[in-house]
Amino acid sequence: MTTTATAKPKTAAAAPKSAPELQIKILTISPAEAKRLLENNDGNRKLSDRLASQYAEDMRTGSWALNGETIKVCNTSRYPDPPLWLHSLVDGQHRLTACVKSKKPFTTAVAFVKKLESFATVDSGKRRSAGDVFSILGHKHSNQLAAALKLQVLVESGRLIDSVGGAGTTADIRNHDLEAELLKRPELIDSVEFAHRMKSKLKTRPACMAVAHYNLCKIDKQLGEECLTLFHTGEGLISGDPILAYRNFLIAWMQNPNNKLTNHYLLKGLYIMWNNWIKHKPVARVRVPKTTPLPKLKKVRHAN
Repeated sequence: MTTTATAKPKTAAAAPKSAPELQIKILTISPAEAKRLLENNDGNRKLSDRLASQYAEDMRTGSWALNGETIKVCNTSRYPDPPLWLHSLVDGQHRLTACVKSKKPFTTAVAFVKKLESFATVDSGKRRSAGDVFSILGHKHSNQLAAALKLQVLVESGRLIDSVGGAGTTADIRNHDLEAELLKRPELIDSVEFAHRMKSKLKTRPACMAVAHYNLCKIDKQLGEECLTLFHTGEGLISGDPILAYRNFLIAWMQNPNNKLTNHYLLKGLYIMWNNWIKHKPVARVRVPKTTPLPKLKKVRHAN
């Protein structure tokens, strides 16, 4: 009997390990390191000093947080593993400038790549909007909620002005401040829900309607909701009712293509309507001046 030996397969030699194409590290960057890294800042967009100053204030006050956004760098030096400040900066100049301005170190994720070509798609996507942030946080009608919140901030600060086509009539709130601002005004969530339900009955500006609902309901929730529900439906209104008068005025006004309905103009008309309705003042015709500021909302006088 002949026995045939079976040769054992040869084990392939292990290939030498090479550095990965991309590495992510969590590092604390000092102002001195940030300054040196900024000296290798080639090809970045023009620096916004306003944005860098906003970030610097957050770092000074301790409100800056590690949020997953990366400082992106590439090793273009002749050294295999150089210190951070010898890398070329691809993305993150505003955060690094803020670090220098604030004179405070900050902790961040840093993305290291071998080739500059790896960053060809940096910032090619759409910037996350306020509505995107609220959607991620699980809020319904997130875009309307974001618009209503920004508009309410302007109203409270007295900075809402009339603007053709509605441009420039929302406050600039940084994304990481949105949740804190909403927590100051939690009832605005219900107001946005109300405006969303009503928009099919009378098409105006849902975010503005949410702000009107929020402010009227702060005075009297039941009457505020009743007033705006009647405005949208028109049910049971009779001649001389301030709500009917403004409703008819606005419908006719919006049918003219030359008229641009701004947040300021709509809110002003709603405030005038409320003030007349609360005083039980009959109104046959409505006039809403364009250049005057928002009127103060009148309080409800309850009988003792």
